[in-house]
Amino acid sequence: MQFINTYRFKGRVWSVSDIKITKASGFVTVEACPTPADGSAVPEPAVPGSFMPCTPPLLTSMAIGSGQWGVEMLFDWTITTNIDVLIVWAVTVNADG
Repeated sequence: MQFINTYRFKGRVWSVSDIKITKASGFVTVEACPTPADGSAVPEPAVPGSFMPCTPPLLTSMAIGSGQWGVEMLFDWTITTNIDVLIVWAVTVNADG
């Protein structure tokens, strides 16, 4: 799943890709240096020394409780790409469904 936004984040164009959503309770371990779905290589830092290069395997986990959803996605913002984002949402369903 991919989402391309026409709004800006801090004045810059952004998008997300490789969106994965899970409703299963428990610990979910993911690769924090994933190869993008298109098979391209994980890029080196755009500005040398600006952040640590991503070298797989680099695993990270999130705990998903009952009634929660876990989301993993790759965030692209300006020239920085494939920022791995993990979010746990507490989902509430109102009377309207």
